Amino acid sequence: MRLLALIGLCLAATMLTACGGGDSSEESSATVGRVEKAPVPDSAKPPKVQLPPGPSPRRLIVRDLKEGTGAPIPPHLGVRVHTNFVALGYRTGKPTEIRWRPTGAFNIGLEPGKEIEGWEKGLVGMKAGGRRELLIPGRMAYGNEAIYYLIDLLSIEWPPFG
Repeated sequence: MRLLALIGLCLAATMLTACGGGDSSEESSATVGRVEKAPVPDSAKPPKVQLPPGPSPRRLIVRDLKEGTGAPIPPHLGVRVHTNFVALGYRTGKPTEIRWRPTGAFNIGLEPGKEIEGWEKGLVGMKAGGRRELLIPGRMAYGNEAIYYLIDLLSIEWPPFG
């Protein structure tokens, strides 16, 4: 009986791994369950950042400062990412949040509706090892103030997460 249950579990795991979702997107079974990492300097101190000149953004602005390598974050956002980032509020120009750690990274699960819209749309296409600026209008952030982010993408993890 135990042997039959073990065989059934193995078959179910094999079927789940083989089923990819049925669409013809660029994501292949090679990305499923994989972690995409790139060497990123992980310094103990975050870089000094300033707001870009000009008024608060009225639309999302995405600028790649350094392109990473490997597979990009897909538009359907079913991935987990590890980032370091600095956020500045447009009203004061001062940091509102800093997540920059010498060991380990901030882990954020990207699922539609879980994060601010500026992150959900602004991280699409980014690759591990990349550095990106996001200028996010208040309506795509927390509603009250535009935010500037400087983000280092340390890794991307595809489901099933380990």
